[in-house]
Amino acid sequence: MSNGARVALSFVIGLLMTAASPAQVDTLHIPVRHLRIEDGLSQGMVRSILQDRTGFMWFATKDGLNRYDGYTFKVFRHDPQDSTSVRDNHIHKIFEDSKGLLWVGTNSGLDVFDPATEIFRHLPCSKDSSRFGGAPECAVRSIAEDPQGNIWFHSSCNLYRIRPQPATATLGAATHAQRIADVPIWGLFIDHAGILHSSTQELLDRSNPARGYLHIDTKDEASIAAMVGDLAIRPTKPIPGHLSTPVAGLALADARRRVTYRASGTGGVTEIDEATGHERDIPTGQPAWGWPKYGMVDADGRLWIGTDAGLWRCDPSTGRSSALRPIDVHHGNGSVDVACFYQDRSGVIWIGTPGYGIFTYDPRIERFHTQQASSIGWMAPLADGRVLLAAGLKVKLFDTGRSVVDPAPPLLVDGSEREYYHDRAGSFVVAPRGTIWSFANGKLCRKDDQDRSLVYFSDPAVPVGFPLCASGDSLIAFGSSNAFGQFDTRSERFTRVPYPIEGSGGEYQFVQAIQHGADGTFWLGTMKGLLRLDPLTRAWKHYRNIPSDTTSLAADVIFSLLPDPKDASILWVGTNGGGLCRMDKRTGTFERFTTRNGLPNNVIYGLLNDDDGQVWMSTNKGLSRFDPKTRTALNFDARHGLQNDEFNRYAFCKMPDGTLFFGGISGFNYFHPRDLRTDERPVEMAITDIKLGNRSIALGEPHALLHVPTHLAKELSIPYAEASMLSFDFASMDYITLGSRTYQYQLEGYDLQRIDAGRAHSANYTNLDPGNYTFKVWGRNRDGIWNADPIGLRITILPPWYLTLWAKVLGAVLLAGAVLLFIRIRTSGLKRQKELLERTVAERTAELKLEKVEADRQRERAEHSEHVKQQFLANMSHEIRTPMNAIMGMSGILKRNEHSPEQDKYLNAISQSSENLLVILNDILDLSKMEAGKIDLEQVPFDPRQVIGNVRDILRYKAEEKGLALVVEVDGDLPGMLLGDPTRLNQIVLNLAGNAIKFTERGSVTLRVRWVNGELRIDVIDTGIGIPQDRLHNIFEEFTQAYSDTTRKYGGTGLGLTISKRLTEMQGGTITVKSEQGKGSTFTVTIPCAIATGTQATPAQVPGAEEKELRNVRILLAEDNEFNAMVAQDELADAIPGVQLDVAVNGRIAVEMVQANDYDVILMDVQMPEMNGYDATKAIRALAGDKSRIPIIAMTANVMKEEVERCKEAGMNGYVPKPFKREELMNAIGISLNQAPRPI
Repeated sequence: MSNGARVALSFVIGLLMTAASPAQVDTLHIPVRHLRIEDGLSQGMVRSILQDRTGFMWFATKDGLNRYDGYTFKVFRHDPQDSTSVRDNHIHKIFEDSKGLLWVGTNSGLDVFDPATEIFRHLPCSKDSSRFGGAPECAVRSIAEDPQGNIWFHSSCNLYRIRPQPATATLGAATHAQRIADVPIWGLFIDHAGILHSSTQELLDRSNPARGYLHIDTKDEASIAAMVGDLAIRPTKPIPGHLSTPVAGLALADARRRVTYRASGTGGVTEIDEATGHERDIPTGQPAWGWPKYGMVDADGRLWIGTDAGLWRCDPSTGRSSALRPIDVHHGNGSVDVACFYQDRSGVIWIGTPGYGIFTYDPRIERFHTQQASSIGWMAPLADGRVLLAAGLKVKLFDTGRSVVDPAPPLLVDGSEREYYHDRAGSFVVAPRGTIWSFANGKLCRKDDQDRSLVYFSDPAVPVGFPLCASGDSLIAFGSSNAFGQFDTRSERFTRVPYPIEGSGGEYQFVQAIQHGADGTFWLGTMKGLLRLDPLTRAWKHYRNIPSDTTSLAADVIFSLLPDPKDASILWVGTNGGGLCRMDKRTGTFERFTTRNGLPNNVIYGLLNDDDGQVWMSTNKGLSRFDPKTRTALNFDARHGLQNDEFNRYAFCKMPDGTLFFGGISGFNYFHPRDLRTDERPVEMAITDIKLGNRSIALGEPHALLHVPTHLAKELSIPYAEASMLSFDFASMDYITLGSRTYQYQLEGYDLQRIDAGRAHSANYTNLDPGNYTFKVWGRNRDGIWNADPIGLRITILPPWYLTLWAKVLGAVLLAGAVLLFIRIRTSGLKRQKELLERTVAERTAELKLEKVEADRQRERAEHSEHVKQQFLANMSHEIRTPMNAIMGMSGILKRNEHSPEQDKYLNAISQSSENLLVILNDILDLSKMEAGKIDLEQVPFDPRQVIGNVRDILRYKAEEKGLALVVEVDGDLPGMLLGDPTRLNQIVLNLAGNAIKFTERGSVTLRVRWVNGELRIDVIDTGIGIPQDRLHNIFEEFTQAYSDTTRKYGGTGLGLTISKRLTEMQGGTITVKSEQGKGSTFTVTIPCAIATGTQATPAQVPGAEEKELRNVRILLAEDNEFNAMVAQDELADAIPGVQLDVAVNGRIAVEMVQANDYDVILMDVQMPEMNGYDATKAIRALAGDKSRIPIIAMTANVMKEEVERCKEAGMNGYVPKPFKREELMNAIGISLNQAPRPI
C-alpha cells in the first residue's frame, strides 16, 4: 500500500474527553503520516529536525544526515575516501545560522555544511572522555547562535563559543572554538535579548544535589571572560521527594510572549517572564505527564512536550492539556516516544522518535471539530444551542459547550431512548420558538415545553409523512406518498394538496426536501423533479430533467434545497448524480455545477450557507465550499479532519451563531466557516534534479555542468550532444498535502503556455534546438493558491561545433576561397559557353512560344467544346421539352375528358412514354451538370420523415398497381430536423425506391430510416429479382444494368444508380448494395448530417386557392408555340372558373397588350420571335404605374440553373418548367396573386 493510501486510511479522528486533576486533561487521537526506513529514511532514530531557508527538511539520524523534499531522501554519510564528507554518521543536532550554513553536531565533533557546495568542513576537537558518563568530549548535542553571530554549542560537559570569521576567511581547521566552562548541559537556546538559557545537571553527592538553570548574557564579554573555566550556576530550591533525581530536561522560549520554559522541579514545566523574572508552574495534570525531556512552542503558543510517559500538548493560557495519541497504520494507536520536535513554515509538526522514524501532523485539521459516533440520520438545532440528532438507531442530544453526546430526554421519546427506525430520518423539526415537532405512525407530535407533555395530532384523510418543515411557529408542512400536507398550529387543522404527478419514490420517500419561501411559495425536492406550489392559486409547477436542454434540471432526484440568502430569486438545488444546480426562479432555468467545475462529487446531500453567502455542501467525497460569485469550489475530505469522506442526507443544520453541522457515516463535524480562512501563503519551490539521458547531473565532478546544487542553480549550459533527452524533477516544500501537490511548468522558448502537470513532479524534453530557454515551475498550496513568482532556471543548449561562430567563420572563409577558385576556373569556360547558351536560349524560346500558342489553342478548343456541349444540352432540353409539353398536356386533357375504354390504354402508353423520356432527359442533364461541377448542394433544415413521406406518396400508386406492399420504417431516435439538401436526398431515395418497385414482381419494398452515430442511414429493401454477384461491382457505372435485357424488359437508361451514387458522395456519404439473385436486394445510403437546432418541422404554407380563390382571373399568355398555347388554354379554362385568357405570339405583342389591357398575371415564354421573354419582361417592368408590378411567371423548356438565374435577373416572379404539371402551374399562379411582386 502506498504512503498516500496509508495516510488516507489514518485520517480517522476521535476526541475522547476524560477528567483529570488538578488540570483538565484530554486524550486527542491525531492522524499522522509516518516516515520510515521503507520510505527512504536512512535510520529510525531521529534526534534533530530542521527546515532550511530553501524549504528542504533535514533529519539527524544514527546513520547519516537526511535531506527530504517530500518525495525522496538524499542521505549524506561519512566516506573515508572523501575528506569533505560528514565526519561521523551518528548525528545529534542540526542548526542553520543567519548566513544559511548548516552546523551539524555529530558524535565525533562539529561540522559545518555549505549548501552552495554540499561540502562539510570539520572543526577540530579532542576525543578524551569526560567524567560525566564517559561520553566522548566531541559529541555535540546542542547548537545556538547569538545576535552577534557567535555560535554556541556544548559537547558533553563543555560549553563552547565560536566567534564569526572575517568575510575573507574560510571555515576549516583554523576555526577556533573557545571553551567557556566545564559543566553538564542538557540543552541550550538563546532568546531574543541574547540571553543563553540551558538546563544543567550536576551529579554531586546524592544527599546534597546541586541543581541549576544556566543564564549567560552573550553580549557581556566581561562576564563571559570571568566565567571561562569556572561557570557559575544559579541554585534553585531543593525538591522534596526528588532529592536523588538529577535536574535534566527541556529549555524553551516563546519570543512573542517574551517568556521561557524549563523543566520544573516537580517534573512539570515552569514559565518564566523574561522581563520580570516571575515564575509560575504550568498545570499539567500530574502525575500523568511524566518527566519533560523535549519540547517546542508552536506558532499558536502551545507547548508540545515529550516525556517518559509519551506525547503531550499544553496551552499555557488556559492550562488545558492533551495527551496526544498518534493514529498510524504501522505504529498503531497509542503513545509514542519523542526525541525531538519541529514546526515547519507551513505549520506542520514533525516529531522525531528514538527508533520509529518521523511522525508529521497538521494542526489545521482541528478546525473541523469531529465527534465520532454511529451513522448520523438527521440533525436539528434546538433553541438552547444543543443539537438534536439521530445516531445509529437512537435519538441523541449534542451539547456544543461540553462537546458531549447525551441521550435524548426521556419525555421526547415517550419515556425511553427508543429506536426511531419505525419512523423516518428527518422526522424531527424545531420551530423558531423552540417547539419540537416530530411524527410517528402517521401522527404529528408536539413536545410542550410548559407542561413537559407530548400532544398528538392526526387526520385520517391527511397521513403525516416526512420530511417536516416549520414555516414559522404557525404552520408545519410535510410530505407524504400522494399529497403535500400542512398543519395549522393555531387552528390545529390539516389540509392537503395532491401532487401533480404520481408520488412514488421507489426505495426512498417521494419528497426529500421542503423549503418555504418568503413569498409563501413552497418548493419540494422529490424523486421526480422539483415542484413549486403557488400560495394563491394552489397550482403546481413541475421542473424536470430534459436531456436535450442544458438549462433544465440536472437530475430528477433532489436531496436538498437552499434559498440564496443574498438573492431571493435564486434557489440552490442539490441533486443525486447531477451535482449542484442554481435555479433562477424568474426564468425557470438552471445552471449546472459538477465535478467538471471542481466539485468533489455529483451527489449533493446537504446544502447550507454561511454568513458570507458561501454555499456549503456535503457529498460522498467530503465537504465543499462553493463561491457563487467566482463559481469556484474549495473541497475538504478526511485528510482535512472530517469524520469520513461520505456524508448522509438530512444530517446537516446551521446554528444561530453561524456554526455548521454535517453528519456522515462515522459521526459528524461542526465548525464555524470564519475559522477556515484561505491560506494565502505561496508554497516554496525547488528544482531537485536535472537529468541528461536519465543520468543526474553530478555536482563537483571534473568538467561538471553544475557548480552549485540543482536547487540553487540559476543557469545551465548543456552541450548539444548531451541534450537529446532533458528531464527536470521539482518539488513544492508544502508538506501538508504530500499526496495531492499539483504543479504547472513551462519551458519558455519551447512551450507556448503552461503545462498542467497535475501531481506529476517531473518534466521531460527531447531533441531541443540550440538556443536559450527558461524553465519555470509553479506550485499550488493546500487551499488552491498558486505561487505568483515561479522558480526559474535559464537553460542554454550550446550549438554543435559545426554551428559555432568560429566554425561558421572558418566555413565562410573556406567557402569564399573555393568560390573564388571556382569562379576563376569557370570564367574561361563560361566565355566559351556564352555563345552556345545564347543560341540554345533563342531556340528554346522559339519552341516555348510555339508550345504556348498550341496550349492556348487546346484550352480554347476545350472551353469551346464544353460551351458547345452545354449549349447543345440546353438546346436539346428546350427542343425536346417544348413538344413534350404539348404531348403530355394534350394526353392529360384527353384522359381527363370522356373517352372510350379502348383509348385508355393508348393514352396511358403516351403518358408513360412521355414520362420515361422526361426521366431520361433529366438524368442526362444531371449527369452533365455533375461532370461540369455545376451542381450546388444546399445546407438547409429539413425533416427527414417528410422527405421519406414524399417518396412514399409518389410511389404508392405504382406499388399498388403491381400489388406490392410499400413499407416505411422510421427509427424512434431519428432527430426531428437535420441540416442538408432535401431535394437531392429525395432524388436519391426516389431513384432507389423506384428501381426497387420496377424490379420487384411480388412481395414488398421497405424504406428503413435510422440515425446511427450522427449519420442518416436509409435502407431500400426489396424482394425482387436480385443482382448476380459478378455484376455488383459495376452496377453504379454509367449506362450499366445488371441484366442485358433489362432495358428491353423494364426500361431505363442505367443512369439512375450512377446519379444516386455521385449525389451521395458529393454530400460526404456512401452507398452500398447487398443482393442475392432471386431473393432481392438491399441498397444502403449513409449521409453525415448535423442536427438542426432551434428549428421545427413546420410545413410551408402554400398560398393559392386556400388563401384566395382563383376565379375570374384575367391572364396574358405569351407563347409562340401553337400547341403549347392550346394546352395552357385548356388547362387554365378547366382549372379556373371564369378565367379570361389572352394569347400573344411574341414578346412585342405581349408588351403592347399589357399597355392596352389590365391583367392579373402574365405567363411568359422565354424563347419567342421578334422579342424574347427576357426583353419583354424588362419592358413591362419599365412601364408606369401598377402595370410594372403585374406578376410575371416564366414558362420555359430550358431547366438549366443559368436559365433560372437569367429569369430572376430579368424581373420575373416565378418559374414553371416545361412540360408543366397542372398543379405546379396553379400553385405558381396562386402564389403570385397572393404575394407582393418580388423576384424569384
